[in-house]
Order: sequence, then C-alpha cells, then structure tokens
Amino acid sequence: MMIHNPDTVGQDVCLRSKIYHVFMFISGHIERFWSSKWYFPAVFLLSAVFMLTGQTVAGVLVLLAITSVFLAFCSDFLASVLPFFLIFCMATPQYDNLNVFLSYAYAALPFFAALVLHLIIWPAAPRVGRSSQGLLLVSFATILGGCDVMTYQQYTKPLSLYYALGLGFVMLALYVLFRSRLSERQNYDIYQRFASIFYVLGLFVAVTVATVYIWNWQTFMETKASIDFSYRNFCATILVTTLPVPFYFALRDKRHLISAVVFALALFFTGSRTALLFGVVSLGLCCIYLVRFHAVSKKVMLLIFGAVGLAVVSFLGLMGTQWVSGRLQSSGWISINEPRWRFLICAVRDFMQHPIFGIGLGNNLHEQLFIGVQGSMVFYHNMIAQIMGSMGLLGLVAYTKLISDRIHVLWSERTPFTVCMRLSYLGMVMVSMTNPGEFCPFPNAGMMVLLFTMAELAVGEQAVPVLQLLRNPGRALRRDSRTLARK
Repeated sequence: MMIHNPDTVGQDVCLRSKIYHVFMFISGHIERFWSSKWYFPAVFLLSAVFMLTGQTVAGVLVLLAITSVFLAFCSDFLASVLPFFLIFCMATPQYDNLNVFLSYAYAALPFFAALVLHLIIWPAAPRVGRSSQGLLLVSFATILGGCDVMTYQQYTKPLSLYYALGLGFVMLALYVLFRSRLSERQNYDIYQRFASIFYVLGLFVAVTVATVYIWNWQTFMETKASIDFSYRNFCATILVTTLPVPFYFALRDKRHLISAVVFALALFFTGSRTALLFGVVSLGLCCIYLVRFHAVSKKVMLLIFGAVGLAVVSFLGLMGTQWVSGRLQSSGWISINEPRWRFLICAVRDFMQHPIFGIGLGNNLHEQLFIGVQGSMVFYHNMIAQIMGSMGLLGLVAYTKLISDRIHVLWSERTPFTVCMRLSYLGMVMVSMTNPGEFCPFPNAGMMVLLFTMAELAVGEQAVPVLQLLRNPGRALRRDSRTLARK
C-alpha cells in the first residue's frame, strides 16, 4: 500500500492552484481583448505592418502564434478564426516559393497543441446541420475521385492528399467544429463579429495589392499598366467574396462605403480579368442591395454610378490605352489559344472516359497544359469542369447536394445578413467558374464553410448532435425536416 506524504500532496495542490490562477488571469485578459473594440483594428494593423514591410514569413509565424494563444486561452472559438485565415493571406507574396515555409513546419506544433487544449478545456457536443450531408458526400467524392485511374504513388503524394482530404473530410471536420462551437452570444452580436472577420480579410488583401504597387511604383508610372503579379487571382477571389460586407455595415453607418471604394479599387488594380468582370457584377448587386434595404435612394445611387463612371473614364484617359491593353490577350478578352479552352475539352473527355469517379484531383495527366505555381494541383479553371473531370458522376451528385442545400439555407430568410451572405457566396461561385476559387481548401473553401455555418445559425437551422444522429439517423433527420417545415 502506497502512503502519500501530506507535505508532497499539499505542494501538488498548491502548484495546481497557482497554475490555475495564472491560466485564469491570462484567459481573462485574452477574453476581454477579444470582446473589446480593439481586437479587429489591432489584428489588422499588425498584419498590415508585416505585409507593407515585406516580412511575410515572420508575419505568418506571428499570426500562427496569435491563433494558438486564442485557442489556448479564449473560450470563444471564433476569436481564433481571423488570425488563422490571415495566415494564408499573409503567405500569398510567397506564392512562387511556398517551400520556404517547410523549414518552419515545427511552428505548427504549438497550434495543434492549443487546439487540443481548447477542445479539452471547453468541450462541446459535436453537432451537424444541413450542410453536413453535402460535405460528407463531397468527402467521399474527393477521396474516391480517380481511384480506378491514379497510381498509388499519385494517390498518396502530399499534394494529392492535401486537396483530396482538404476539400473533403477536413472541410467536414471544420464544419462540425464550427457548428458545435459557434452560437449566439449574450455579450455581442455574433453576426456582426463574423462579418467583421470577412471585412478585415478583404481590407488586408487590399493592403496586399497596394503593397505590390508601392514596391513597383516606378514600373507602374513608366508603363501605365497594371502590375502583373502571380497571386492576383487569389487576391481577386478574396476581394469579390468579401466585397458585400462593407455594404452590410453601410446599412447602419454609411461611412463604411469608403471601405467599399477601397475594395473596388483593389479589385481594379489586381490586373485580373476575373476581378474586372465579376467585380463589376458584384459591385452592381451590392449597390442594388443598398437600395433594396433603403440605405440610399435610387436617385442617389444613379448619381453614384455616374460619378464612378466619370472617374473610370478620367483614369483611363490619364493612363492611356496601356492600362486596357495590359489586361487583354492579343486576340481579345480571352485568347482562343489560352489553355483554359483546352481544359474544358479535357474535362469532357475525362468525364466520358471515366464517368463514375473521374481522373482524380491529384492526377497530373494535364500538367503540360497547366501554368500554375508550385504547390498547386492541375486545375481545369472551371468549377463544373473540375467536378466532372476530377470526380465524375459521384462528384456531380455530391456537389449538387451541397450547393442545393446551401441555396436552401440562404433563401430561407430575407434579412440584410442572409442577403449579404448570398452575395458573398455568389462572388465565390462566379470566381470558381474561371479560377480555382472554392477548390482551394484554405482559406477559400474554409471561408465558405464558416459562412454557411453562420447562415444556418442565422436562419434557425437545427443542429443535430452527432451521437444522436448515429444512434437513430432516420428519426433525427425527420425531426430536423419537421423543424424546417414549421419555419
């Protein structure tokens, strides 16, 4: 029989008490900072400083540390989301040299430790909502895609696993995490907080675009054409997706329209044809959004359109034809010789030859056509083509289910928040028709998972406990359907 020394036991209790009080002291300060008005400006300004000074690798490490701190010491999971997504935006200037981060892989260990600590200290029953079924189907589609075509070496290479798992089961796990831990709070408006996350992401990407021109100002003034940088389409994707958010805040305070102008200018200066085309569509819809919710009158909006049109004409007159010609191919808006046209043909051929599972996300069959960056899979540059060619009929069924459920959620209610989310999702879908878009796991697909988690919460979609669903899936789903029918 072991006899414990009373002094030793007392010392252990005293040590645990001290650790607990230190933890609670730090946690209290972190919680107050998260709840304060300084959280978003501080995170944005810190990130902007690293971007403007070109210290993006250091910026990624700092944001990773900040994310870890919020996970470890803050009970609200949402507090860690902004710095986490900013990590991927901060890394964009290293788009052509992503291998630079491999030597810092060890820095991710505290992040995963903090995530586990968060799950232990603040446990929550896993819950799922409407989006779970589509995400589960997509998970199987991304894993099984190309299973009858790809070799074992192709199937298991890191890049292939990143996209197959990242777009599938990782997004499903992220959704369960968000759906289980995000709920309406008494001390703040969770929808405003979520919108602020997208707001800061958009502003930070605008700073990223501005940084390109600051560092290449002489070239810009000499050529009078948009600066060509490799990550312009990524910047355009984030900007088109987040553009509706300043308009959402402008319903309460019209000063946020200044930020909307900043977003629009950043889109214009990306030099991306996607930004010019879909940015104009999104901007027009956002203006209609303001009119429909009575933030501005139709007459005022017409005056704004006139002023913007005059400003654009004046700018083009000042910069000359170089600005326009720099965006166009030699044979027009989209050259007939561009690989994207051949990718559409390849997608149809791949689907016809492998109709059930496609050729797989990690297949490098068309790498001769693809002009991409290191660490990128071979994209078809079109969402429908990507699903058909990479995942076949299984992918078409899975994404049809996912998208139809998402549309159902967004059209369940017509509030300023849900309509803003419609415009944001539409922006991502439009971009995905000409660029990777939502087929980039982080931050793009992750942002959409967060968006629809919040949308489900906003329209009152029921979240079913996973254990209950596993025990009696039919009953749980029927109850969920009855709840939705009463809404």
